Amino acid sequence: MCSILSCDAKLASSRFRESDGELEAKINAPDLLEVTLRRKQSRCMIMVGSASEPYPKEEEELLLMRRSLEVIDRFEFGVSLRTKSIRLLRDLDVLKSIQRKTRCVVEVMLTTADEALSARLEPAESTVAERRQLLKALRDAGIPTVVTLGPVLPYLTDSLENLQTLLADCVDAKVYGVLLNGFGVTLRAGASAYFFSCLRELSPELPEAYEALLPPGKAGKTASFLSPNAEALAEFFETSTAACGLVTDPEDLFAFRHAFQDRRGGQQLSLFDLYDL
Repeated sequence: MCSILSCDAKLASSRFRESDGELEAKINAPDLLEVTLRRKQSRCMIMVGSASEPYPKEEEELLLMRRSLEVIDRFEFGVSLRTKSIRLLRDLDVLKSIQRKTRCVVEVMLTTADEALSARLEPAESTVAERRQLLKALRDAGIPTVVTLGPVLPYLTDSLENLQTLLADCVDAKVYGVLLNGFGVTLRAGASAYFFSCLRELSPELPEAYEALLPPGKAGKTASFLSPNAEALAEFFETSTAACGLVTDPEDLFAFRHAFQDRRGGQQLSLFDLYDL
């Protein structure tokens, strides 16, 4: 079964081998990280997970993420992690140590509250229940979290009930804010064929329904598929997040994830220091 939510990243990656789907692991990544951090004159937040999942199944044996976090902790840098995986909880002790010294932020991605649908959309990822468990464990550990909702898939995850449940999970986990990049899905160049094959696996009627969402002359080309419920979803999202005190402004969330703090010395670095890598 194809993973519809990974098709864009898969086709955009030059290192993904279409024939066998293998991914290469950089075994010496923790050692290279240590060399880099030793040379740094100022500390900052280390961003992890922007391009790929930092906790794939292989991490259970390779321990590359844990060893990298231990390096970050030893040199007293901060870390901002983006993940879908409950495997992160294995390293909760290191994350708590980082949070005590500097700052640790975890961004968790949520797509649907429907367990059966989640298993079909992301068969290799943590379940809905596991992601809820992850958020609650981070809350209880005192580690701040941000949630990214989406992508919103028309006719699959674009119901008001789904959005309501996911926002309730965010409130329960006391997340700082929620990022939602529109109420639809946008494909990169070259991803359409794979995406539509995944839609066909889910339901034979879905490809035709998605093509009907495209403006005239756009069928079969790279495009954005906006949910028919977009207006109602946007109104509910805006009013609900405001009522619950959830931050939704992308710039504010960016600043929250990137701001470094030295809890031992009281030194606060500006965002301009973050890119001196």
